[in-house]
Amino acid sequence: MKVVEVLTHMSNYPIPYSVAEVACVAYGIDVEAELTFDLSKSAEFKKAKAQIYFYLASAPNVSQNGTSFSFTKEERELFLSYYSNLMEGKDETSAVDENFGYKGENF
Repeated sequence: MKVVEVLTHMSNYPIPYSVAEVACVAYGIDVEAELTFDLSKSAEFKKAKAQIYFYLASAPNVSQNGTSFSFTKEERELFLSYYSNLMEGKDETSAVDENFGYKGENF
């Protein structure tokens, strides 16, 4: 799969080709390049992914072909945390505060 295709398919939200293309060009990635393991782990690809998360954090709610796409405030904040983590060279989910547990009477 080409890098630009990977970036445009990061979400079910319709990410324009041009947004992914600009992210690739900004970090020196060939838009037509095939995604390889090495490229997927590179700082340049991570920063291009970060740009997509930044786009999603501010993307408008839309309806397309009878399907609505919208993000909650929490989802937008999560996208911004992914953006920040990737730009700092971390994994996107680094230090994301997720608590899992059981609530109820029977522990």
